[in-house]
Amino acid sequence: MSESTAVSRSANMSDLLPTNFVGTTMCAAQDDDGKFRVYFQNKDYQIYEMSLDDPKSTTYTLLKLTNDRMPAARINTPIAAVACNKLQEIRVFYITVNSRVQEICHTHRHGWQKGANIGTAVENSTCLYAQGRFAHNEALLRVGFQSAAAPQTITEAYTVKDEWKTRVL
Repeated sequence: MSESTAVSRSANMSDLLPTNFVGTTMCAAQDDDGKFRVYFQNKDYQIYEMSLDDPKSTTYTLLKLTNDRMPAARINTPIAAVACNKLQEIRVFYITVNSRVQEICHTHRHGWQKGANIGTAVENSTCLYAQGRFAHNEALLRVGFQSAAAPQTITEAYTVKDEWKTRVL
């Protein structure tokens, strides 16, 4: 079960992103009501979730997702996310310091938990995408990345009955 807690709530300009290297990555997920989640690497190089629940406001809650139980993210590598059920189920994917493609899972019932390690990306990869379809109580996920085993191609990890498999595109 997740032990992460909200670390700040602000309606003012924030000081969140790293400035000692050029670029950081982020991605987002939104529900039909405008509730919005942004995933990014903070200035402490950890992965955070910014929750914006009112589309007319800049007030947010910030939650640190990577911790001592979650592998640290490699600096300046991509992040991808998919969500469903009004943001009750969220999957975030990122590349660890050891170049592994890591999943972090959120459910309304269990909170944030470490998910699967779905492959090894090339060092300093900038390629990562996620797509999800949720039907009949089953998550159909696909996550693409540049694999260390076949760097000239896109490797795609995908789920079949909650089990991860890989294929090359």
